[in-house]
Amino acid sequence: MRPFRRPDDRSMARPASPEGRPALSPRARLFAGWLAVFAMVMIIGGAVRLFGGNADGDDILPTPSPSSAAGLLPITFGTELGPDRLVLAASQTDRFTADDTFAYSVNDAAPASEIYVAVRRTSGGPIEVVQPPTDAQAIPGAPALIGFMVPASALFKDFGPGTYEMLIHLQPDQPPIAGGTFRLIATATRSGS
Repeated sequence: MRPFRRPDDRSMARPASPEGRPALSPRARLFAGWLAVFAMVMIIGGAVRLFGGNADGDDILPTPSPSSAAGLLPITFGTELGPDRLVLAASQTDRFTADDTFAYSVNDAAPASEIYVAVRRTSGGPIEVVQPPTDAQAIPGAPALIGFMVPASALFKDFGPGTYEMLIHLQPDQPPIAGGTFRLIATATRSGS
C-alpha cells in the first residue's frame, strides 16, 4: 500500500519562489521578455496609427523618400521667365532678396492646367509647413508649361527670410511631381546660385 500524501506536497513541481509564485526557467523568462517587447511595439504602433499626424497639428505633406526623391522633376528658380514660360538660363538663382522677382518653372513637366504648390521652411528649427497644397494655381494659357513669376517681396511678407522646399502637385492628395529648394535672404547681395 502507498503512503498517503498530503495535497500540498509538491515534490514533483518546481520550487516556489520566496513570494509563493512558481519560479520561471531561463527559457520561460526569455520568452516572457520577448513577448513583453512585442506587446510594447504593437501598442506604440497602434497609438501612432490611431492618433497619426506629426504631433504639432500642421498639415502632413507627402514627403518623398530618398529613393523617390530622385524621381522628382527639378524646379528651376530664377528671376525671369522666357516666352516659353521657362526660367531664363541667365537669370537662374536659388537666392532671392525682397527687391527680386521670384520665378520658377518645371522644365521637363508635361503641360498642365493647374497645379498645387506646397512650401516648407527647412531652416531655423523643425520643418514647418508654411503653405499647404490646398489652393489650385491656374496656369495661364492652359494647358501650358509650369512656370510662374511673383514679386519676391510677397514671399518675404508671407514666409519671411529662410530656406524653403517647394513641392509641386498636380492634385493636392497625390505625391509631388517636382521639388526644389530656394532661399529668401534679407541682405541685398547674393552669394552665388
